[in-house]
Amino acid sequence: MIKVLHVINSLAVAGAELMMVRLVEAMDRERFEHRVVSLLDVEALAPRLRSAGIRCETVGMRGGASVVSGLPRLIKLMREVRPDVVQTWMYHSNLLGLLANRCAGNAPLSWSIHASELDPSTCSSALKVSIRLGARLSSVPRATVFNSYAAAKWHQRIGYRFRHWKFIPNGIAVDSYRPDAFARERFRNQIGLRPDAVLIGTVGRYDPLKDYPTFLRAFAQLHVVEPKAHAVMIGDQLDADNRELMQLASTLGVAGKVHMLGARADIHSILPGFDVFVLASSSEACPTALIEAMACGVLCVATDVGDAARIIAGTGKVAPPRDPAALCAACIEVLAKRSDFPGAAARQRILDSYSLGSMTTGFADLFEDLVERRAGLAHPHSTFSIANQAGETMVTSEPRELR
Repeated sequence: MIKVLHVINSLAVAGAELMMVRLVEAMDRERFEHRVVSLLDVEALAPRLRSAGIRCETVGMRGGASVVSGLPRLIKLMREVRPDVVQTWMYHSNLLGLLANRCAGNAPLSWSIHASELDPSTCSSALKVSIRLGARLSSVPRATVFNSYAAAKWHQRIGYRFRHWKFIPNGIAVDSYRPDAFARERFRNQIGLRPDAVLIGTVGRYDPLKDYPTFLRAFAQLHVVEPKAHAVMIGDQLDADNRELMQLASTLGVAGKVHMLGARADIHSILPGFDVFVLASSSEACPTALIEAMACGVLCVATDVGDAARIIAGTGKVAPPRDPAALCAACIEVLAKRSDFPGAAARQRILDSYSLGSMTTGFADLFEDLVERRAGLAHPHSTFSIANQAGETMVTSEPRELR
């Protein structure tokens, strides 16, 4: 059995954290033993892990100064666990996990990066420092996992050089996210929609990178063309207490048509009620909400960020970021030409490439390969290819070079 220690910034309800939780829940318990440690004392997802029988704990960091006390605790924990593989998640955990692992036994280390094309104006000073340090140390980990090609390309451009890297996109439980006519009718009744209403929806936490002002401006333009349109916004802090977005909706004259429902745990039963799902982000890597909507057979429109265009692959429309008029036009087109964008094709795209099974297989192969390489028993069909000394040729689990 391979013992894997996951180091992650926190166990808050967010994209990378949820992917990590879904991964360890789904992987074969007879082949892998997982243990999770979070740097910050934020444990919203900890009960879910513990109920699945997965040990998790925190080293109690609360900010920059707490690294002084938190790092020794992380080193001590690694020495106690003696993992076969250390898998870290996101910039801060990548760096601190690397330092702790070097002091605790130097198990095979894999980084995971879930960001692409970050705007410096939206990044904290600590994040900028972490990204720069990550570039300098990027050749140290045995492997680096990216959930999007866009993220791999961007990090290469800003100076990251990898020993090995692997593309493992986010995966979802396709049996839970699926078309559901009963769920559609139930949700639309819950928010008081007429049967002929056109529902435009978006899902995600409140974050500048999600660019909800562009979503609202695009919806306001769409409402002029389609007066029966309503908008639904779901996610943490997307509720009536959000003064910025509520004021903008009022200024745009669509406040009565916008339903801000806050965080919901039943997204799988809400998405089938959408006529169009819209991703208006200014930056993404592998947007999970888009994948979930496509699995539900919903028409999708996304800004051309991260791997969004690659994910949609002709089953919906893509528009430039920060362009409400273009986003509106794309929504109008998919509504007018629904037969050209069948929901079944969108769902099949997810079944083929973005299922939870595909993600767990990718990580299982990675962990086994790392252990075999350390023992000098590399599999003849290894998913890795060693980069050249300049770090310019990087081959993923798909036989493709990025330059």
